[in-house]
Amino acid sequence: MHARPLELVVRQDGAPPAVRRVDPGVALLGTRPRPVPVELREVDGAHVLTTADRRVYLRLDAEQHHLWTLIDGQRTVAEIATAYFLRYGALNVGRVGGFITSLRRHGLVEVAPSGFLRERGAGLAEWRWHGAHDVAEVAWRALGPMFHRATAPIWAAVLGLGGYAWSIDDRVSTAGLLSTVGATFALLALHVFVHELGHAVAVVAAGRQVRFAAVGLAGFYVDSTDLFLGTRREHAMASLAGPFATALLTATCSLLACAAPPELAAVLRPGVYLGLAVLGLTLYPFALDNDGRRAWSDLAGEADLGWSAVRAVFTMRARASQWFYVLGAVATPTLVWASR
Repeated sequence: MHARPLELVVRQDGAPPAVRRVDPGVALLGTRPRPVPVELREVDGAHVLTTADRRVYLRLDAEQHHLWTLIDGQRTVAEIATAYFLRYGALNVGRVGGFITSLRRHGLVEVAPSGFLRERGAGLAEWRWHGAHDVAEVAWRALGPMFHRATAPIWAAVLGLGGYAWSIDDRVSTAGLLSTVGATFALLALHVFVHELGHAVAVVAAGRQVRFAAVGLAGFYVDSTDLFLGTRREHAMASLAGPFATALLTATCSLLACAAPPELAAVLRPGVYLGLAVLGLTLYPFALDNDGRRAWSDLAGEADLGWSAVRAVFTMRARASQWFYVLGAVATPTLVWASR
């Protein structure tokens, strides 16, 4: 059950490349594994886990049984390792991580999705679609050649023109949007699909697996837990890919609405309002646990910039990015009140 060490090649200025061993359990420290429905029985003095279809039998020793009792979908792997240390007097992250990796490989645990709402929505009724990776793979093969540094000015121009079209076209007011309820719901579904497809395509582009897409009381999301093995830059790119896809769709709706006759513009205009709302909810990092906050956390080298910034400010050891985050969070209520 022990996880094999990872070997990383590290290059530093003025020094030859060095090989360092990293415990693979460290990559799981922030995750919250939760058990799937299984049967736990005692056989010949040992505990045996059995899946509902009787296809998997896993024999547990005393330490593994103790670890199993700690896996509840709420504790992180770091908290489980701490409890293991308090019980057995050894902080063996490799053993804990290897055990959980083995459970996951045999389909006995799942990694809870990250985020405030998703953590609290885990276990609630949701519908999962396991074909999301195939769709994202097809989309990446088709669209991948269009997204690189050479084409960045083109996409920047599309976003800029979309904003300009929005500013000069005021033929449709927000009051008139109530007459296009059907179009509004259709455009909302399109925005959600394109946004989550952006996340999924970024995961595929990083060479990782999209396990499923889910819809439920916890919201809409694609499971990107395989990206835990990626770099922080890949994490940030995957977080920002959804808002970027939303921004492109919003700019496209704005351009089409500006050029279309009033009847068609009245149908397209809700797509712009919806896109702006989605961008605000997913990118503004100071009030919500969203894509913008997660991307900023990854780029700053933090697990969660929100909580780490608060702790760092109280200890007077905050970096510039943490001070800026706290100031933004404090100023947010003032901005909301002033915009009334």
